[in-house]
Amino acid sequence: MTKTLLLSFFISANLIGQSSDSVTIASVGQHKIYKDQFVDRYTDYLLATGIKDNIVVREAILDNMINEILLYHFDDNKDLFSNPEYQKESAWAEKQSVLAYLKDQEVYAKIKVTEREVREAFVRVNKKIAASHLFAPTLEEAENLYKLLEIGVDWDNLAAQVFTDSTRIAWSL
Repeated sequence: MTKTLLLSFFISANLIGQSSDSVTIASVGQHKIYKDQFVDRYTDYLLATGIKDNIVVREAILDNMINEILLYHFDDNKDLFSNPEYQKESAWAEKQSVLAYLKDQEVYAKIKVTEREVREAFVRVNKKIAASHLFAPTLEEAENLYKLLEIGVDWDNLAAQVFTDSTRIAWSL
C-alpha cells in the first residue's frame, strides 16, 4: 500500500506542470523510464488486451518496466547470454518475429474482406453448439439406439430410457 502511494505521489509530482514526453517517471539506478515510453507501453497493452484504463493496471505496467530494467541491468546475465540453449532460443524467437511481421505485411495486409463476409463470419462465430450422448454398454445396443434415432424416435425419450438419474429418483420418493 505504501509502495503504491509513494509511486503515485512520485509520478504525479513529476508530471505536474510538465508537458514534455521526456519527463522521467521512474528511476532505477542510472536508468530512467520516461513518460513517453510508459505511455507507449501502456497504450499497446490496453489495445492488445481490451482492458479498461485503471490505476492498478498502470502500476502493474510500470512495475513490469522497472523489473525489466532490474533483470537486464542488475542481474548477472553473462552466463545466460552466453548459454548455447539461450542463443538458440533467442535466434529462433527473432526468426519467428520476422516471419510474423512478414506474414502480417505480405499476407494479412493484402486480404480484402467485404462487409458481407464480416457479417457471415459474425453469424458463424456466434452460433451455439450443444452435444449430447447416449451410452450403450454393447455395440449391439448402440446400433439399436442409432436405428431408433434414424427412424425419428425423440432424443429426450431415448435419453430418459437409457440414463437413470439417481438424484431424480431420490427426490421422487
